[in-house]
Amino acid sequence: MTKEQIKISFVEWFIGNKAQIISIIFLTAVLLYAYGCESKTPSLKQAGKRVNRVELMLELETVLSESRIRISDLDRQDQFKQILFQQAFIIAEGGSLSIPGLVTTLLAVFGTGAIVDNRRKAKVIKDARKNNA
Repeated sequence: MTKEQIKISFVEWFIGNKAQIISIIFLTAVLLYAYGCESKTPSLKQAGKRVNRVELMLELETVLSESRIRISDLDRQDQFKQILFQQAFIIAEGGSLSIPGLVTTLLAVFGTGAIVDNRRKAKVIKDARKNNA
C-alpha cells in the first residue's frame, strides 16, 4: 500500500465513523472538565465569591460559633433584665432592697457572662487559625 492509498482509506474510515469520533472527543472533554474542575457554591459570608466544600464547612462553623456567642449575649441580657424585675417586684411587695445581694448577683451575672464570652471567642480564634494554617 502506498502513502496515497493509506491516506484515502483513513479519510474514508474517518468519514464513515465521524459521529463516533466526535462523540468520543466530546465525552472525553466533558469527563476531563467534570474530573478536573472543583464543585463550587456561593459563599455564606461574601457576596459574589464561590467556595468549595471545605471552605463552605469552615464558613458554616464560623457562622455557628458567632451565633452561639450572640445567643449567649442575649441570654446574659435577659438574665440581667430578670434580676432587675425580681428586685422591682420585691420592692413593690413592700420588701426592702438588698444592695449587697443585688450587687453580688449582678457581678456574678456579668462575671460569668464575660468569662463564657472570652472562652468562646478564644476558641473561635484558635479554630480559625488552625484551619487557616
